[in-house]
Amino acid sequence: MITIIGSGKVGTVIAFLCISTSLDDVLLVNRTKNKAIGEALDISNTVPENSSVSIHGTDDFSKIVGSDVVIITASTELI
Repeated sequence: MITIIGSGKVGTVIAFLCISTSLDDVLLVNRTKNKAIGEALDISNTVPENSSVSIHGTDDFSKIVGSDVVIITASTELI
């Protein structure tokens, strides 16, 4: 499983590339749960039904246990 922390533009593009090439299952983690779930749902619509990979979104960092790769794309917003 590939975990991507940060569901912004960079994180979702990386997730899309991983899914579209059937690299591995992807977990999007974001501090805003609905953002992570929404982006994961959008990307999942591009996955064929018979695909061996899946994508999920969450705000629960305990779900990254067992990940083979963790990519951090999160940053703080400048105000």
